[in-house]
Amino acid sequence: MIRERRPTPLTELQPISARWKQLTRATLQRMLDHKADFLPGLVADLGDILLVAGHEEDTERLKQRISDRFTGRLGTVLKLAQDLNKQVGQGFTSCDLELLYIDPDTAFNNTKMEDALQPAGTPPNNRRKIEKIICTTDLGLGRSERIKDGRKSSVLLKAKVILPSGLEEILGGPMH
Repeated sequence: MIRERRPTPLTELQPISARWKQLTRATLQRMLDHKADFLPGLVADLGDILLVAGHEEDTERLKQRISDRFTGRLGTVLKLAQDLNKQVGQGFTSCDLELLYIDPDTAFNNTKMEDALQPAGTPPNNRRKIEKIICTTDLGLGRSERIKDGRKSSVLLKAKVILPSGLEEILGGPMH
């Protein structure tokens, strides 16, 4: 059986959770619209993280170096986050998006998984159908929504996994 790591199912009705999502996204959009005000705090937080991690430099000097070197890039990241938030929020208020992580030793299932080591365009390996995965390398994305009789789920992006046969091909022989 495929086990996906999912958040605890929501108990709220879909319209209520959709409204909360809409309000959260609108607030985040307004915050990101003021990135000039947001960036200094982000730079300060990054400096604090580096100091806690053991970076030995004067606090103000470190934060100034981060600001001088990365403010433009951080602004770009914030703009991309804002665009992503806007696109996801406009199309997915009536459903939940869920990350798909496949547990090790789960039997390979091509409806939810993709072999990370299989080159694009290569015919599927018949052994994959009976193999158990070693690990997940790339998270997948699922869509879930409440319907009258329960939940309806679909896979938007398959999780990528490593299979023993893929490692054997790379290593040039069976694993022991």
